[in-house]
Amino acid sequence: MSTITQARDGKTRKTSFRLPEALLDAVADAVERQEAESQTAFVERALRHELASVRRRQLREAYAAAARDEDYLEEMGALDEEFEGALSDGLA
Repeated sequence: MSTITQARDGKTRKTSFRLPEALLDAVADAVERQEAESQTAFVERALRHELASVRRRQLREAYAAAARDEDYLEEMGALDEEFEGALSDGLA
């Protein structure tokens, strides 16, 4: 899975979307109230927020799947046993 980050060279690409007028008006109003420096900045922030939410959901689903995976659970149990010696060596 990839993360979304701004390109180091600052490259952007122009695109277009069809959105409800009321939503666009609300974005324009937010910019007027100085909630963002521009409509583009507001939409970018909203998209990044939503993508972060998607990523968190994907991670929760992956953790839940791992918790049901017998092989994974067995391997984690074996690792716990192997590290038990490190705890008795004073690394705790």
